[in-house]
Formats: sequence, C-alpha cells, structure tokens
Amino acid sequence: RPEQEPGLSGDIIYYLYVRSFFQKIIISDQHLEAYSYYFEKAGKDWLKWSISQQTFIAMTYHRSGEDGIPNLVMNSLLDRKLDSDAGGIFWKMEPQYRGWYGRDIWQQSRVIEFFNSMPGGGEYLDAMKTWLIQQKRSRDWGDRISTSMAVKSLILYGSNWYDSKPVVRIQSESEYFSPVRIDLGTDLSGHYRYTWDESDLAGKGLDLQISKTDDLPVWGSLYINKTMDLDTLEAAGSDLIIRRILMVEASINGQLRWTPIDEKEIMAGQRIRIRLEVDASQAVDYVQLRDYRPAAFEPDKSLSGYRWGHGVSWYQTHTDQFTDFYIPHLPKGFTFFEYGLYAEQSGGFSGGYAEIQSQYAPEFMARSKGGRIRVK
Repeated sequence: RPEQEPGLSGDIIYYLYVRSFFQKIIISDQHLEAYSYYFEKAGKDWLKWSISQQTFIAMTYHRSGEDGIPNLVMNSLLDRKLDSDAGGIFWKMEPQYRGWYGRDIWQQSRVIEFFNSMPGGGEYLDAMKTWLIQQKRSRDWGDRISTSMAVKSLILYGSNWYDSKPVVRIQSESEYFSPVRIDLGTDLSGHYRYTWDESDLAGKGLDLQISKTDDLPVWGSLYINKTMDLDTLEAAGSDLIIRRILMVEASINGQLRWTPIDEKEIMAGQRIRIRLEVDASQAVDYVQLRDYRPAAFEPDKSLSGYRWGHGVSWYQTHTDQFTDFYIPHLPKGFTFFEYGLYAEQSGGFSGGYAEIQSQYAPEFMARSKGGRIRVK
C-alpha cells in the first residue's frame, strides 16, 4: 500500500503567509524539506482554496520574489470580480468555507491588501474600498478581526479619503446649499444636513439638483414629511422596497388555495393571510418590519417568539395595532414574511400598510401603499 501524500490545510497556508514576513530569518536544514514541500504544493493547488486563502498563497510567493503564482491569482480574481449596484467591485462568497477566513468583509480586505502589493493592482483599490464602505452603511462588519482589517484597508491603501472634505452642492431653483461640516469631535467623520420648511414648498414641488466635484465617496438621503390619508398612502422606497399582499383562503377546483383579496370577498370570521415581500439592493442589518393590521382583524397566533424560514431568522411580536418583525440580518435580494389574521367584524375598514427600516442605517427604509378592505 503506497504511503499517502501529506495534504495542505488552511493552517499550513496561514503559516506560510506569516513566515513570509521574515525572509531574513534562515529556515533550518531540518525544517527546510517540509517547508519547501508545502510551499510548492500551495503553488500547485492555489485554485482549490477560498479567495482569501488564495491571496495568502499569492502574497507568500510575492514576498519570496516569485511573481508567477501571484500574477495568476490576480488575473483569476479580475476574471471573477463582480460590479456592485451600490458601487465598487467585490467577489462572491463561497458557502463551503466557514470561519473567520470565510467572511466577505475579511475576504475583501485581504484582496485589497494583495492588490496593493501587486504591480497594476492599484487602479482597482478605490473601487474595492467603495464596496467595503458601502457595506458599513447598512451592516455590522461582524467581528474584531474583520473590522480591524477593513479599517486598515480603508486607511492605508488606495487614495487618501481623509485629508480633504467632499465638495457637495445641493440646489433647489435659485437657492443652493453647500454643506458646512458639522464637528463631531473628529476629522474623520462628517455629516451634512439641510432642511426646507413647509412654507418654502407651499404650492410647488421640490426639484433638487445634487452635484459633486471630487472623487471622494459620499451618500445621503432625502426625507419628505407630509400628512396623507392612510387609504391613499403611496408606496415609497429605493434601496428597500416592500409590497403588501392580502390573501384569503378559497376553494378552487376542490382545493384550498390562497387568493388575493381583490379577487375574492371576505366574510366575517374568515381567515386571511398577510404577505410582506421585501426587495433589498444590498444586505442590511438590524431591520424592523412593522405591519399595521387592517382594522377589525386580529392575529391567528398571539404568542411572540423567534421564527425562521427561507434563510432568514426574526423575532415576531404583536400589539393591538401592528405586528413587528425584528430581523438581525436581511440578505440582499427577495425575501418574504407571512402571518395570519381573522376578520372579527363586518364593514369597511382601513386596510393598513407596512413599513420597513434599518435601525442601524435609518436611511434604508420603505413603506407599502395603503387601501381599504371590506368584510361582509
């Protein structure tokens, strides 16, 4: 039976990376054979590992003065890069990898460090940093390791975003506002705010033109406060979009199916289902979804508790007026939530509406349209 060839592991790859910082320290003869074996094996098998581990292998070779493998890794990463809708470039996570080296913030930071060390990699750094800071807008960076690496990447690599202030101009007809920096106790933070009073907008709409004359990343949000009838409430949202669908259980061809209420009448005592569909342009943490129930309807289950479904977990609770969903992490893309109600009385009532907002980044918010509901 032939002797099995020693395999490569994540710990060995990390050792090779750490050892590459100490090129002036000579490896002893008794360890040189093992080191050379794993060094060469890492170069042969680099494509079998996660993206962050590929950067470890590439930087190990680069620090050793061999750029063949680093160039292959860099070209491969450029072939696999993705463009984010929110700005910047990033790489898809591979679900088979777990642990601290399998997190997207950590992975992005490792790629930034690698590209910074490679000739020709500098032109991509600002786009990578843009994706990284965009994630901080709406998400917890996860842990101390990922956070420290992300901060290092933002401060040390690419263009300097901290020595100058972004130049933003907001214009409404003949009036313009060039933001004045609000002192938050540090030169690294800034917040601009301008408010138009209701009297300024009487009898006219708000036509805003926003321009920026530098390359620094900026973001913001516009809030309009006004009073509306709940029955005519309009849907609103951009980064988050929510749709609210009311369904009733009906017999179709001998089978019970959930049918939109506008296609079927509701009878007193009948059970209906509220379906809340959410589209997120990017992952968002610490989200509160609140559904204002239709008048004269009560939940079919009144107990609060943790729920899990279709890849999302949340805590659900009920009050007299609304049902709340507290969502620690809302993934990018489409997600839906459902719960049941019973019609307690007959008559015409406000149909309610739903709103969703990140408690971590309040500018990520949306609401559904309102309407009326009739029970016979």
